[in-house]
Amino acid sequence: MTEVTEVISVETARTMMEAACQAVVRMGTGAAASQLKHPRGKDGHDQRLHDAWFIGFSPSITCGTWIGFDDRQSLGEKETGARAALPMWMDFMRAAIASKPDDLCQRGRAKKVLDVPLSKPDG
Repeated sequence: MTEVTEVISVETARTMMEAACQAVVRMGTGAAASQLKHPRGKDGHDQRLHDAWFIGFSPSITCGTWIGFDDRQSLGEKETGARAALPMWMDFMRAAIASKPDDLCQRGRAKKVLDVPLSKPDG
């Protein structure tokens, strides 16, 4: 069995991830998503614009969208995750969270915790 060593706490990792994903929708390439209820997310694409994606979440739902061709042809110039995949994500999330409360992500213990044995750092 491979040993896993914890290098940062779960809370620190959660805070870092949430901050990065909030920045994308507040002032980054995914800013269009900011019109939804408390979204967080990250967009991306490959170097040749064959694939584009947006993965995001609200307090109650996580969703990822991908767009591309099976034969690896280009989506076209400037067809990035924010331009090609984000609109699909927003359409889905707008419907999926319509009846959800407008609440912020809850802090506290993670809902799903993996029990992985950790080795203690030396020193």
